[in-house]
Amino acid sequence: MPTTARVDRSGGFAAPAQRRTRAVNVDALGAADRREFEELLSAAAPSFAAANTSTRAQPTPDATYVRLHIDDGRAVREATWSESSLPAAARTLARWIEEHASE
Repeated sequence: MPTTARVDRSGGFAAPAQRRTRAVNVDALGAADRREFEELLSAAAPSFAAANTSTRAQPTPDATYVRLHIDDGRAVREATWSESSLPAAARTLARWIEEHASE
């Protein structure tokens, strides 16, 4: 089961000021939250695969980028999308991580 889930948002107008990282220790969550995370991660799995096999588009000035990073201690899943190309399942997972992250 994934241990650490992180979402990094960067870019946009005044890019350095817009950088934000949120992370959650999945193992520290209650059983219901861990189960919900696993379901969201499973739904987003095709998005990770597609992002890592597709040709990257040219960077767009002032675009916001979202990187999801999941580390379960055995393997790391990581993918980056522009905010405008972020698949729905990955967007839902990113929002969940942000909502459950510790300050």
